[in-house]
Amino acid sequence: MRKIALIMDEWKRCFTFAWPSGILHRIRELEEDVNLYIFSSSGNWSWDEEYNIGEYNIYQLPDLQEFDGIILDLNNVVMEDVRQATIDRAKASGVPVISLGCEIDGCYYVGIDNYHAMYEMIAHMHETHGCQSYWFVMGPRENYENAKRLEGLKAYMDEHGIAYSDDDFYFGNFEYACGLEGFETLFQKHQKLPDAIICANDNIAVGVGEASLKHGFHIPDDFKMTGFDNFDKASIYHPNITTVSHVREDVGIRCADLFLQLWAGEKP
Repeated sequence: MRKIALIMDEWKRCFTFAWPSGILHRIRELEEDVNLYIFSSSGNWSWDEEYNIGEYNIYQLPDLQEFDGIILDLNNVVMEDVRQATIDRAKASGVPVISLGCEIDGCYYVGIDNYHAMYEMIAHMHETHGCQSYWFVMGPRENYENAKRLEGLKAYMDEHGIAYSDDDFYFGNFEYACGLEGFETLFQKHQKLPDAIICANDNIAVGVGEASLKHGFHIPDDFKMTGFDNFDKASIYHPNITTVSHVREDVGIRCADLFLQLWAGEKP
């Protein structure tokens, strides 16, 4: 029997079942004798530092050398020392380590190409829809995925001579409220709309759409808007949100496939 350790931090106390769902689906589909052990904290939820430290102590429980593979989902860990110590322990275990959503030297990576996905998104808005001016409502500055998406946006604009300034960006989190606050903040600064508002994910996009409605604006007549992740709300919201598909269950499936290849002696 093989053993996989999944070490993760919840999204504001919301357990991310997508990774385990994909991993277990593949294991059962192939009838592999593999058990999944989950070590999950809510260390990013409280303002109480001692509480968060207590949550993160769950990462100290497993002897990682007893596992055949380790998966790290550390994008939401708010304490850098905890994050680095967890990475160091995983690397020192001597077993294959996969990082989700964040490339780490010495580890395998499974996740979306955030840079090129956002690069293609703004290219579509510019080349297909003729948008020349933009606002950007983004997630946390320090978040790896958010930073890569931002790099892709800026790279395209720099290459095509599209003007932008710091006043065109709002940084918050990945929640609905970020979209509400981001739209209001940017509208107060500019007092006129851009051609398009690009959002770091679909939650933010819905918030932007709802905030704009309060001012009497309508999408796509007054401005265009994009999201990211292809959550259900992207298709349910009116109008439908242009988005990037990021099926997290598929990420779990790819993790299982990668371990099976490594255990078979292959070099993926």
